[in-house]
Amino acid sequence: MFFPRAVVALAVMGGLPLAAQWGPQSYSETQPKMYAPGFDKNNEPGKGPQGTVVLGILIDAIGNVARASVLSPIGHGLDEKALEAVRKWKFRPAKDGSGNAVPCSAVVEVNFRLVTTPKSDPAEQQRLTGYAAAIHNLSSADPDSRNAAIEKLKELADQHFGPAMYEIGKRQISGDDGLKIDVPAGIKIMQEAADLDDADAAEDLAFMYARGEHVGRDLEQSRYYFELCGRAGRADCQYQVAQSVLQDARTSDDQRAYALAWAQLAADQGHPGAQELFSTFKRSLTAEQRAKFRTALKVLQGANKPTR
Repeated sequence: MFFPRAVVALAVMGGLPLAAQWGPQSYSETQPKMYAPGFDKNNEPGKGPQGTVVLGILIDAIGNVARASVLSPIGHGLDEKALEAVRKWKFRPAKDGSGNAVPCSAVVEVNFRLVTTPKSDPAEQQRLTGYAAAIHNLSSADPDSRNAAIEKLKELADQHFGPAMYEIGKRQISGDDGLKIDVPAGIKIMQEAADLDDADAAEDLAFMYARGEHVGRDLEQSRYYFELCGRAGRADCQYQVAQSVLQDARTSDDQRAYALAWAQLAADQGHPGAQELFSTFKRSLTAEQRAKFRTALKVLQGANKPTR
């Protein structure tokens, strides 16, 4: 199977270098969230086409890839797979000199190489088993069992196991289960867990930034984390993304279509607020906006992953 590695280089737009970002780190320090393009699984191991597809992309003011085109193709169906994957990337928006979110152009490379993927990962299974046992033992009446559970979670967190990082992070913030309160450390480890696709960490951070709890109130950061947990299939996160974008007076047609797509995903799961929001805004869409909505919905449906 093919797994791509992305190397990103920013272009300059309007004479000003724009620094788009992904996650809590700067754009140049980390890679965008990558949804690996699929390929023919029937290829012989270690055999098949390889190479690098160079793409030009436009990142809109809310961090979505609005447009993508192939600048340097390699054929064999890989150009289409690269486009399919890149359209699902998510960035922090670029900002102008006044701190306002603005569109940004970029050039990205998607490198396809053949690797051998093991059928199962015994170490990952062991981490999952240890995590489940630790969570169970946290409710034990025996103090020694609870202490052992916390130590196990710390061990798993040190191994960058997202769910354990979340559990330790929230206890560092609250001081529960005997952990010393260290809010900055707790926030940091929860951010790392969210970037490892832990939906619980992403959702907690989203509400923290929205309410200004333990962190400075930051609606842009809040939306970023709501999108992370929304992509994990959580209806309330999807609704929060839609609501935050649609209530912004500066929302463009593209952003409105994307927000309504989020609302549709949440509405499909029975979220009452999302159903009302979707019904209210969809009635006023033009034919062109409806087409953009359908495109955005298709992209999001392809990007969503099941929540843990």
